[in-house]
Amino acid sequence: MENASASSGIRKRSIGVTIFGLLIIVLTILFSQPLLRGPRPLMEFYMRPFGIIIFYSGIAFLLFEVILGINILRLKEWARKYLIMLMLFFAATVFLSPFIINKQRWNFAEGTFAQSLEESQNYKEKVAQEKAKFEKKISSYPLEKQKLLGDNYDMAVRTTPRIVYYILYLIQSLAFLLWYLIVIFFFTRRKVKAQFSS
Repeated sequence: MENASASSGIRKRSIGVTIFGLLIIVLTILFSQPLLRGPRPLMEFYMRPFGIIIFYSGIAFLLFEVILGINILRLKEWARKYLIMLMLFFAATVFLSPFIINKQRWNFAEGTFAQSLEESQNYKEKVAQEKAKFEKKISSYPLEKQKLLGDNYDMAVRTTPRIVYYILYLIQSLAFLLWYLIVIFFFTRRKVKAQFSS
C-alpha cells in the first residue's frame, strides 16, 4: 500500500514538456553563435552603451536559459517560473530593440542587403520582365503620362529591396515574439503546472 502511494506521488514528465525543454536548450545553443564573434558586431549595430550591455547580458541570459531548460526537464517549479519571466522579458525586448539600434549601422545593413538583392541575376531578370510588361501596358498612353508612370515605376523598383529588408526584419521579430508567447502559454497551462514540484 505504501509502495503504491509512493509511486503515485512520482511526477511524470509529459511529451510536451520534454519537447519544450529540449527545444529551449537546443535553440539557446544555436542562437549563441553570434555572441562567439565577440562584442564588436553588437557594439556597432546598437547605440552606445547598449551594444556592450546586450553582449554581456546575452551571455548571462543564454547560460541561464540552458540551466532553465535542464531543470525544466527535471520538472523544477522554480525553473518554470523563471522561464516564464525570462520569456516575458525577451518579448518586451522585441518592441524595444528598434529604439536602440544604431541608425547608421541600420542604414548600412539595409543598403548592403538592397545592393546584394539588386545584383542578383534572378532579381535583375525578374525586374526586366516586369518592366517590359509594364511598358507594354502603358504604351497606348500619351508620352507625358508614360514618362510620369515610368519614373514612378523606377522609383518603386529602387525602394523595393529596402522594403523587403524591413519586411524580413519584421517577420523575424514576429517569429521570436510568437515563440516567446507560445512558451509562456504552454508553461502556464494547469496540466503543465501540475507536473512541476518545488
